[in-house]
Amino acid sequence: MEDVSQAEAILTSAHYVHSIWIVMLVIGLMGGALSWLKDCSEEDSVTEHIISHMITGVLAVFMVPLFLQMIGSTLLKNLSPEHHQFFVFIGFCSAAGFIAHSFASRVSNKMWEDTQAKAQGADRKAEKALEKSETSYVEMLKTRCGVLFSSEDYDRALVFLEEFLAAVPDDVSMLWKKAYIVKRRGDIEQAYNLIDRAVQQSDKAIALLFYNRACYAALLKKPTEIIISDLDKVFSIESKEKSISYIQADLGEDLKPILDRIEFVDYLKSKGVQID
Repeated sequence: MEDVSQAEAILTSAHYVHSIWIVMLVIGLMGGALSWLKDCSEEDSVTEHIISHMITGVLAVFMVPLFLQMIGSTLLKNLSPEHHQFFVFIGFCSAAGFIAHSFASRVSNKMWEDTQAKAQGADRKAEKALEKSETSYVEMLKTRCGVLFSSEDYDRALVFLEEFLAAVPDDVSMLWKKAYIVKRRGDIEQAYNLIDRAVQQSDKAIALLFYNRACYAALLKKPTEIIISDLDKVFSIESKEKSISYIQADLGEDLKPILDRIEFVDYLKSKGVQID
């Protein structure tokens, strides 16, 4: 008996809801027809325009539950306590159908914008991760080169140095290290070019760079005034005692090729360098 009663209740509810829908449909069709009668003209196509007005009328009526929900009316709940949310849903669907093209365009545009934003966000994250990875790798190359250079393992240091400079070609300290290594290998011309590049790229005057350039210039027997100019910069940056110690240590090596130049020897003596 309980099952029969429940079934009867469900049928009664369904008939009630259907009755409401039928009433709404009829009213919508009648409203659409009335709207057409008011707006029609002799030139109008009767079939096309009456169908258009009737569809508009039905959609407008079906949006009434949505309107009632929006203004906070309890009429919808009183009419159908169990199904009022369904009526609201139909109202939303009717509103979407009423502005179908605009609604679909806005939804698709919103979805596209969201997708684009997510894609751009993913790209930025990937770029940052890649930059971080590349930065870590480059720093590893520099550190490894520094360790090998300090231990005078110049051949292995040069391997890491070359790879580092391929990524960061204007690093002053690494240009200086490479110049030192290739100079030891006898390629004085390349060493001079590297140290000259380091001087140009440095954002501050570094005495050791100018001194090394003067030494390499001396080995290449470049004009005396070029060498003296770099040594003057060394004296202007470092103390006189330290500058003299640099020169004193290299008199028998890098500076030896130009000790036969009187003007260079006179310059050294004027700075207080002892020459045997």
